[in-house]
Amino acid sequence: MLDGVDDVAYRLAPAAGMTIAVLACALRGLDLTIFAIRTTAAALAASRRRG
Repeated sequence: MLDGVDDVAYRLAPAAGMTIAVLACALRGLDLTIFAIRTTAAALAASRRRG
């Protein structure tokens, strides 16, 4: 049987892993959103220069 500290760590490990996975997905989504905004802004700036 695990002692108190190890028991808590054993129970929290799946939740911590899920939290890390969710944060990683959120950061990746944010990165893609920023990329899309920057690309759109660059395209708009280029079209304004042309026209």
